[in-house]
Amino acid sequence: MELVNFNHNAQKNIDQLYPTGAFLTAGVIDDANTMTIGWGTIGIAWSKKTMVVMVTHSRFTHQLIEKYKEFTVTFPYEDMKEELMIVGTKSGRDHDKYELAKLSLDQGQAISTPHIDCHGMTLECKVIFKNEVSKEYLDSAIYDKRYAKSQDFHTVYYGEIITSYIHDKN
Repeated sequence: MELVNFNHNAQKNIDQLYPTGAFLTAGVIDDANTMTIGWGTIGIAWSKKTMVVMVTHSRFTHQLIEKYKEFTVTFPYEDMKEELMIVGTKSGRDHDKYELAKLSLDQGQAISTPHIDCHGMTLECKVIFKNEVSKEYLDSAIYDKRYAKSQDFHTVYYGEIITSYIHDKN
């Protein structure tokens, strides 16, 4: 593991979010879930290094972020499209995603939440702010496209980046 600045490979990481995706993990080793994210922002808020992620209320990961108040984001630096598809389409409530995708977790370095064990960059984050997306403040075109049918709104989590590193699969 090599400790790196949070914005190391920032453009590469942001470019990977969409359309490929990254792994968002919440919980602790024995109570964890990973999902795929395609939206997010890495930057500075309140003079803190932050990763901003959005998670819909229906996701099991949402429940775990609410419970543990932290998460990790892993940007894989190897081809993991199939694994990202599996963890993005199967619910951790109903399936063992790690077995289905042949993934394993590695313990976080500075927080309790683990990360996906793969060659890539991980950001370990503690929630410092959250906000609920609501129709009242949302552009109507976004509402119509994303929320009109489901009404499954996102919570926007600002995670202070506690540590960041590049790791190889064990």
